[in-house]
Amino acid sequence: MGRVVFRPFVFAFVLAALLLGGCAATATMAAVPMPGALIEDAIKFFRGREESFPVNMESLLAAVQQGLRQVDLGVDVLEPAGKGYAVDFGNEKLDGTMELKRQTPMLTTISIIVHRGIGRQHSVEQAILRVIRDVSERKNIQKKFDFTGYHPIRIQPSMKRRTIGWYRHDALLEVSKSGTAGWLKIKMPSGEWGYLKGKLSGNHGG
Repeated sequence: MGRVVFRPFVFAFVLAALLLGGCAATATMAAVPMPGALIEDAIKFFRGREESFPVNMESLLAAVQQGLRQVDLGVDVLEPAGKGYAVDFGNEKLDGTMELKRQTPMLTTISIIVHRGIGRQHSVEQAILRVIRDVSERKNIQKKFDFTGYHPIRIQPSMKRRTIGWYRHDALLEVSKSGTAGWLKIKMPSGEWGYLKGKLSGNHGG
């Protein structure tokens, strides 16, 4: 498994000491070593920091997208989950997961976990939530998620199969070989597996 497609970052806010960038994005993915699956699964046992927003689900999802951009991150993977959405974001140093849950038509709760290795980054979580709240309170907020530059993730390695999420083309992604030529396997924010078009390059195994 590897985290792939590096992009440069410019750092701001309390994230400045934690977020580091990499080389330019490429169309072909190159795998690099990542923490083991046991560590990744163990992180999910921790309860995320929660905050509720008096904003409808779709508008808050748009605010999440804009807020992450302001701190030089981005929605890497977006997955519909129950009555809301799950989001993966991060870079080669940090990993983050967010869940948006619809409480009422005008009340949405965000649960966020950010970690570096096995260590929680509480200050980063607070900073991201603060930025999202600031964006959501603006009158000129974009009301819908911008899917420009996103590609589908399928339930099986076939273009004819159902779409279960989307990934950003220049994002950092953890992927592995799927066993089907031209397709890679990705673990979704929910923990389920999905498939995307692409291939691994370089000397690292998938």
